[in-house]
Amino acid sequence: MNGTYQFVYGGYIGLGFGVFRINGNHLVGAHFPGGKYRGTVSKDSITGKITVAFEMLVKAGVALVQGTSPLEFDSTRTGSFTTPPDFGDGELFKVYIEPGYITLMVKRLPDEYSSFADGMRVTIEPTNESPSAP
Repeated sequence: MNGTYQFVYGGYIGLGFGVFRINGNHLVGAHFPGGKYRGTVSKDSITGKITVAFEMLVKAGVALVQGTSPLEFDSTRTGSFTTPPDFGDGELFKVYIEPGYITLMVKRLPDEYSSFADGMRVTIEPTNESPSAP
């Protein structure tokens, strides 16, 4: 399981993406818009399913995709869930993370992207082009 992984997630009010890294049974990750993860992973030797237990930092002003209102301060959430073998290898699966279900897609990345698991910043800039009428 050691390596670097990308993930895309969606819920009731939106979607997001991030990167995590596994070293031994330790997980470290980050997602846009600034959340950070720390946790552990374990693999069932019979079924191949992976259990993830985590702590997630949610930045002030960020709403969770399950439909929560943003808080005015940073907060920490904990949770755990079980994934299909190999984190589903790019196939969608649903997990319950308080306060609701999210859909996840996880895929292995080359390890040169490992630094993104420590945090990332995404900038979206408007173009100078005017939208054209259909």
